[in-house]
Amino acid sequence: MVSNIVRSLIVETGIYGRTDIWSTICDTLACSSDFLDYTTAVLVFASTVDKRRVVECRQIGKDIPGLRAFGYEFRSCPTPGCQPTPADMRVHNHGVKVRLLCLKCRWKSAAVRNDEDNKHFKRLNKLVAPQLFWHHFPPSTDLQNYFVELTKAENGNGKTAADKKGKSTADTKGKGKLQSDLALVIREDLEMAQDRTDDDMSVVLDN
Repeated sequence: MVSNIVRSLIVETGIYGRTDIWSTICDTLACSSDFLDYTTAVLVFASTVDKRRVVECRQIGKDIPGLRAFGYEFRSCPTPGCQPTPADMRVHNHGVKVRLLCLKCRWKSAAVRNDEDNKHFKRLNKLVAPQLFWHHFPPSTDLQNYFVELTKAENGNGKTAADKKGKSTADTKGKGKLQSDLALVIREDLEMAQDRTDDDMSVVLDN
């Protein structure tokens, strides 16, 4: 599979004289990307930006339902102390949206569309191969936390669902303790009132 890609690149650049390496790679992989079912590809090339030569480094991956979202293996989880591996981060697809589920702590991310570009992942060829995405390499911390930040933004105030659940549980426990304390005070008052009633009755009987 890889040999076919190399052969195609040699033909495109050596015989047809294509000099734009990036567009050549995009067109080639759009027609033959089977090897991306098993791995990703990192491409280092030089391009001209504002009349200056700039070195680019990009990683190309395939979005595979249930396996890789945007062709990338995420492992970032917001739960304190949880350090999942890519195998612990399960990918769930529903239509054109995808979300992550951490098998270690059960954290669940917000859902995001995977049929369009976003700030980190760009499609290689929107028409021919919409399942192929590229991103800058090495991946930034912001990219690795993509689903974490989306989830915080969706929940509001930078809180994760786990944070909100913890707060809700704490509030419930706090209310339960107040109710328990109140019931104890009422019971003590009733007992004191009963004692006073018994004392009054004893005085009447003595008289």
